Amino acid sequence: MTQPIRIHNDPGVILELLNLRTVFETRGGTVRAVNGISFYTRNDTVLGVVGESGCGKTVMAHSILRTVDPMGGKVADGNIFFRRKNGEVVDIASLPSEGRQLRSLRGSEISMIFQEPMTAFSPVYTIGQQIMEVITLHQKIPSRQAKAKAIEMLGRVSIPKPEVRVDAYPHQLSGGMRQRAMIAMALSCQPKLLIADEPTTALDVTIQAQILELMVALQREFEMNIIMITHDLGVIAELATDVVVMYLGSIVEKAPVGEVYSNPKHPYTKALQESIPRVEGSVSKKLATISGSVPSAKNIPPGCPFHPRCREFMQGQCDVHVPTLETLSADHTVACWLYGGGE
Repeated sequence: MTQPIRIHNDPGVILELLNLRTVFETRGGTVRAVNGISFYTRNDTVLGVVGESGCGKTVMAHSILRTVDPMGGKVADGNIFFRRKNGEVVDIASLPSEGRQLRSLRGSEISMIFQEPMTAFSPVYTIGQQIMEVITLHQKIPSRQAKAKAIEMLGRVSIPKPEVRVDAYPHQLSGGMRQRAMIAMALSCQPKLLIADEPTTALDVTIQAQILELMVALQREFEMNIIMITHDLGVIAELATDVVVMYLGSIVEKAPVGEVYSNPKHPYTKALQESIPRVEGSVSKKLATISGSVPSAKNIPPGCPFHPRCREFMQGQCDVHVPTLETLSADHTVACWLYGGGE
């Protein structure tokens, strides 16, 4: 088993993934959705995980919670070390998927905000009932006290008249209100780690800005760590302190957010930045795109997985050998043959 690198030696680290691999067995073959990723996160920080759709971001998040679809999906290898509120370090990857210890972590110490709250909330229970269920499950308090806590949390996320909205059903709230209610439920037990999976994708620009501002304020108030999963580099710039760039189940670059924007190294990171619409410049200038599309995780190309779409592709090298993450500076690593690439 791969030995822990930081979490056992640094009390500031609360989550460390080591060589995590998550696969799905299908009739057409094995889908390597998460293909050997390693990173760690520290207290009071926001880690942005960015990449195109299909790069493994959401599967990585579900792997941390061990909520990967059991019909063919599983964490096949690696470690998921997590530091609990009491200081104990557990390997989530080794816990029984339906065991008591793992259930005690979900919602209480690790929470998740899902991409579309309309499908994440049950339509037959009120918002308050669903928040109360999380509270009573982990805190063992009476229903009356749990409802008061639910109303308090709805107020904390700036929902007007929370004492009224607590009895509303999901379809009776707007998209922005549902997302705020989802955040309230996720934070109801004050988790150490919050995983936000594309929390602003379905919202208009004004509501998106409000949600991001709210998450920044709550992150400071609750002193928690956030993993923000998105394909939007603008969201990452607004919220993140560190960035992980994923492509086809692998990490291609890791760095502080300022370094990623001012000094990107991997051709994929550069291409993502170039594809962002700009306010300045010629109106007639064509928006840059990344040629091709993300290949199937059932048929990952040999060598560097990005090489079929890379403008700096080196034949005989990039299409043959798999690059490893190379350290460029104290906090900046990249997996690319332009910078060494390992073995």
